[in-house]
Amino acid sequence: MITDFSVFRKKYDLTPDIKIFIVVGGYGTLRKALKERGWFENPDKHSPVFDLKFAIRNDNPVDLKDFQITNHFQKNNVITTKVGLSYSLKSLIWWNTVDVNTFFPRCYDLTDGNELEDFKQEYRFQRAESIVKLYVMNPENMPNIERLIVAICLAEKRLKDIDDQLDDPMLELNVTEKEWDIIKEDKLTAEKVAEINEMKWYQKAKARLDNKDGGGAMLAEYEQQYYEEPIDTPAKQITKVATQKKGASAKQQQPVVQDDEDEDEEYGGEEGDEYGDEDYGEEETATVDNRKAGAKGPIEGKVYPYMAICEQLLDKLKSKDPQYDINGFRNTWILKPGGKSRGRGIKCFRSYEKMMAHMRKVHARQWVVQKYIENPLLILKKKFDIRQWVLVTDWNPLTIWVYNECYVRFSPKDYDPKKISDRYMHLTNNAIVSKCEAFHESEIEGNMWSCDEFSEYLQTTFGGKQGKDIFQEVIWPQMSKYVVCSLESVQDMVEARKNSFEFLGYDFMVDEQLKVWLIEVNSSPSMDHSTHVTERLVKMVLSDLPKVILDYPRARKKAQCDTGGFVLCHKNKIMVEKPGNANRLNLALEGKKITK
Repeated sequence: MITDFSVFRKKYDLTPDIKIFIVVGGYGTLRKALKERGWFENPDKHSPVFDLKFAIRNDNPVDLKDFQITNHFQKNNVITTKVGLSYSLKSLIWWNTVDVNTFFPRCYDLTDGNELEDFKQEYRFQRAESIVKLYVMNPENMPNIERLIVAICLAEKRLKDIDDQLDDPMLELNVTEKEWDIIKEDKLTAEKVAEINEMKWYQKAKARLDNKDGGGAMLAEYEQQYYEEPIDTPAKQITKVATQKKGASAKQQQPVVQDDEDEDEEYGGEEGDEYGDEDYGEEETATVDNRKAGAKGPIEGKVYPYMAICEQLLDKLKSKDPQYDINGFRNTWILKPGGKSRGRGIKCFRSYEKMMAHMRKVHARQWVVQKYIENPLLILKKKFDIRQWVLVTDWNPLTIWVYNECYVRFSPKDYDPKKISDRYMHLTNNAIVSKCEAFHESEIEGNMWSCDEFSEYLQTTFGGKQGKDIFQEVIWPQMSKYVVCSLESVQDMVEARKNSFEFLGYDFMVDEQLKVWLIEVNSSPSMDHSTHVTERLVKMVLSDLPKVILDYPRARKKAQCDTGGFVLCHKNKIMVEKPGNANRLNLALEGKKITK
């Protein structure tokens, strides 16, 4: 291997003014663009002789010369991995007043004991919230009154915080095992109901709600509407459940590495269903199906105990929790192995126990679980996500470019939230959905839309009589804002280096309220010509890339420099001072007792 520039130039008869580049991967358009500039391609992909290197993996030599340009920063995994992004966004509070919960669905690292406990509590609280929501949606299909009462108490508890606990040391902010034992089941046995009604804490909770809402009298009247006898005997149950659960065994997978694989890798996942191991059934399905079949919620003239309490409670939860709407009522979560890309190994769960069993079976090094967006915006009955290209040319000051065109990726099958085991209804990555038989039967060619097609649909559907440009006025500002927020959160963690840059693929989803949610940030995003949409866009973005990384830094009049489709989205006005070595710092906080 030749390691000396002068020896290399002599071997290939290159003059000193000719630049040398290395491209690793299928970036043919970038190669062409550089050669058109008179650059020479070094055929040795591992050679240290280059002026610019663009590669899938971050395998640059540690002794890079100042003039050498590379497409990766060291420690970029703090944002380009699922685990890294989850942790890093928690640091956004130090850089921006934007609440991360307003744009990033709750996410937990299940290999961390504290995060696992936090997730367990969140899962349980959302179970309680779902019970209350379902009751308000269709009280005709009311669950056991005991489950409802405990769920109401837990939803009230969810509204409290650490300050309330300081005022009342006896206050328990978590879901206790006794409470969970009641709400976790879809249907309580007669013996269980009798046992619950003998519990003093339950009796106090019920009495408090009865006094607050007149629930005791209302409950008696409600019982008379359905039964010849009141249901204070445990033999009477209110819950009506319908369907059987269906299960499918999870496939054994090999252990995965901690860092996510680069997206621009050949898909090597297993064939068949990897997405989920259970379909919806039970009480939630019966409730929603009955409502769609004709039930219209509360029936005039009938009495529903605790309804006013539930409605007020949900209003308070919605005002406090920015993720209230995406929570839905099915308590669905997405489990992702920390080291896989392109949707591989992803499974959806509603059951906490089944999720834990799957983790024990697969033995991945890292797992993250993220809240499933239960109210996705659908187009032609299909789920979709948005791929947005982003370019970071400096971390200090933080300098961010976004490409002025994104594209939309659709699932090949119509969305059905009850069928979480069918990944072709839930995933949109082309490497996976292209294997679906319905892929070529979809009315959406290639299961992709250009930015213009997406924009036209939004304007036609939501623009109103004035023809408001929903994409430019509603969607695009949110995407740009969250790109900046996410990168701000790691600006002091990534190792900044002049003449390095990072090309990223951001994935967003949109909910029914046209609210944008950040899902993932991908390093080395796939630049395949898989469809007519990506073929055009990939050629454009790779042709424009040299304009930003080569021409713009040297342009005297930046405003007049041609940067193609790349738009300067953000540039910090101040430099960020990184903390020095803290090994010798004394971080102890000392004090003394207050004397009277």
